[in-house]
Amino acid sequence: MPTLPWQRFCCADPQANYIIQLSYLPLLRYPSLLRFGRFVVAIQKQLSQTAGVIGYSLLARPLQRDFWTLSAWSDKASLNRFVRSNIHVSAMNELREHMGQTRFIEWTLSGKDLPPRWDAPLKRFHEDNYVAKANAILLNRV
Repeated sequence: MPTLPWQRFCCADPQANYIIQLSYLPLLRYPSLLRFGRFVVAIQKQLSQTAGVIGYSLLARPLQRDFWTLSAWSDKASLNRFVRSNIHVSAMNELREHMGQTRFIEWTLSGKDLPPRWDAPLKRFHEDNYVAKANAILLNRV
């Protein structure tokens, strides 16, 4: 499954702010790749018909079984509607036992900065992950 470059679904207003979501989707086992790939294709098709999505990209590292999605949304309500859509709910339910610990990070970004490049969101993910692990270690010491 190749990395998919940014797919723009509608034009962003350079003056507006958008919700950006980075999702980390680690698979536990290689045999799950085919099932995961079928859901990725179905979800991408659904995205192309979803109101409120500005754009989407997928970073795939199949040999490590690590996948990231990066998407921009007009507002939180649009993102939430998509997450509750039939195909997305089916994917979450059917893939749950095949996934490691998923992570989701959201922030806002100006339309003039779209599409986002992968380096900044991945840096944000790794910094956030580091902080979360450090906090967990501190909490376990108390």
